[in-house]
Formats: sequence, structure tokens, C-alpha cells
Amino acid sequence: MDKQFNIRKIATKKIFVSDDYLPLSKSLMTLPIFTATNQTKAVQLNIKAKSFFSYENLEINTEPLTLNHDFNVFIYIIQKLTKNPSHKIILDIKEYQQQNNIARQNLQVYREKINSTLKKFQNLSISFEKKDRKYTCGFINYSKEVGNNQIEIEISPGLLFLYEADKDLIFNLRLDKYKKIKSLYAKALYLFYLSNNKNTLNIFNKDYIAYRLQCGHLENKVFNKNIRAAHKELLKLELIEKVEEVKYGPKVLKYKVIVLDKRPLNVDPTPAETNEEKAAITEEDLTTNNDICDDDIPF
Repeated sequence: MDKQFNIRKIATKKIFVSDDYLPLSKSLMTLPIFTATNQTKAVQLNIKAKSFFSYENLEINTEPLTLNHDFNVFIYIIQKLTKNPSHKIILDIKEYQQQNNIARQNLQVYREKINSTLKKFQNLSISFEKKDRKYTCGFINYSKEVGNNQIEIEISPGLLFLYEADKDLIFNLRLDKYKKIKSLYAKALYLFYLSNNKNTLNIFNKDYIAYRLQCGHLENKVFNKNIRAAHKELLKLELIEKVEEVKYGPKVLKYKVIVLDKRPLNVDPTPAETNEEKAAITEEDLTTNNDICDDDIPF
């Protein structure tokens, strides 16, 4: 066991070691790392924010990472790391297929897709400041095929920095609930709401949600349609209890949301965090060189 890569030793609260749960830092759920996109084209994104919740001078350099396949590969990596902390893990493609209910005849296709995702993970760079500390983070150092349907992956210490920066805000995500969600918008919103579920009633600025989804380019009519459909799905799955739009005339400004899940770690928010949603946001605060969420998600 490699203590440096032990998420359970980093967290201030209990982490569940189970196939049913996934330990995720707030940064992995709140920041626009995995987004509402199905884009596969190799485009390098540069996503910046002067301040986004408790993360200052945020910069993310990555190819688009989807909450479908890319996030499923990440789930596999984190579960392996949680069970057996080490700087290297083995990704068994057949095991991955079984976990994700993938047909056996698609083995070669998914070998290529997994290697493509791992290449994106290797090139990912995330940097931010939190509590007067600067963090530069990544996911993996390298990957290589080592045997019959097996890939060796060396974990970057930078992946654990994401957990260290949020050691009192590591969430046990229930995968049975998450995997019931179909649309990418709803998946992203659920992760965002769950990791910012500080009060019985939470208020989120629309611009924050657009930034999390990387959908700032959409017309208001299309954006509102997609968000309403995502909320409808989360309500139907009983993952949120209530959502209400806060409007100024016809324009949606904020969302009031009641999340059904209890706060996973029962962490009291700091005064700064409590007031974050109230802060005004300008285009200079939240910037990206390429909005990537899909314009119209089928539900």
C-alpha cells in the first residue's frame, strides 16, 4: 500500500470502500472538468476563472472530457485506487466491460476508446489556488498495454492534490443513483448540486451553472429548455426534491434547489462559501476559449 495515494488517509471523514460508492473531491464535481458534451474531436480547451466558489485563479487545460465514457474510465481508476492505494494500477478491459454492461463483441472498440481517454487524462492540467496554497494537478503520468486486455496506468500525484485541497469536502457518490441518470446535463447538475448542498434550500446563479456545464454560448431559450429537461429528470428520479427559477421579468437569473441527499460529510460551510452564490459574475471572471456542451440534448 502506498500512503501517498491513499484517499482514505487524506479525507477527514469516512470513505466507503465499495463498488457501490465513489469518493470524489468537491473539485471533481464542481469544476468544469467532466462536462455535458459528447464531443470526440481533439480540441484543446483552456478554461479559466478568477474565482469559482473557493477556487481562485483556476485554469484547466484539457481535451473535452465527457460524463459518459471518459467519466466511466475515471470511476474505474478511482475505485481501484481506493481499494488498493498504489502509484500504479491495472485496468482490465474485460472487467471494465462487465462493470459498464458493454457487449463482449465490442472489446476492440472499447480498447481503443479507453486508450484514447487515457491519453486525454495524461495531457490534462488543472491549477488553482485555495486557502493561500497553489495546486497544479493532473490525472495520470502514462499508460501502456501490458498483457491480454490489460493496461498499466501510473497515477499522477497531482490527482491526489485534488483530494488534498478538498480533504474536508470528499463525497461518497452513490453510483446506483448516479447511473440511473441518462442525460449529460442532468449528470453534471447532480454532481454540482450534490457537492454544493450546504443548506436545505440552495440558491445557484445561472451563470455558475452555465460555466460548470460549459454552455455559455447557448441562446437563453435553448439553455433554459435543456436545464428544465435536466431538472425534470432529476425530480423524476427523486434526486432533487424541488427546483424553482428566480426570474427578473422573463429572464432566469438563479435556481432555488432542494437536494434530497443529505450532505455526505455534514460539513458546515464557511462564511465565504455561504456567500459565494450571491457574488456577481462578469464575463471576465469566468472565461473559456471554447464552449463545448451539446446544443440540444435528447431526453
